[in-house]
Amino acid sequence: MRLSVKSTVLTLGLTSAVLAATVTPAEAAVPYRNWVQYGRNVVGVTWYPNGDYFRIWNNASGPYSSGWTEWNYVGVKDKWHRVGNVGARSNAIYGKNLSEKRQIYFRACFWDGGLVHCSKAVRFRVSGRNP
Repeated sequence: MRLSVKSTVLTLGLTSAVLAATVTPAEAAVPYRNWVQYGRNVVGVTWYPNGDYFRIWNNASGPYSSGWTEWNYVGVKDKWHRVGNVGARSNAIYGKNLSEKRQIYFRACFWDGGLVHCSKAVRFRVSGRNP
């Protein structure tokens, strides 16, 4: 069965509309990049898709400061997964083998001896390719 050009364009348009409708406004509002930091660079994280690892830094100077990252697959409703533990004024690299077919949310967090602070989440494709 052959479709006319008009039918093909209509079909592609409807398919695009359905795919666009699957992304919620909340998901669309999350910035797409491979790094995030909290405040004025107190703590931060960069995702490196070529190697599947997070580089976490903690620039806080408190003796009880600890930094880490939390991640979650986009579209999966479960708890945030924690990676790393970086002491004050240091950084570290943590490998995490994630599904190359997915996108992740991740954020940088730190504990200052009393409260936990986390950055806003960002999203990035695990494989590194643009969406």
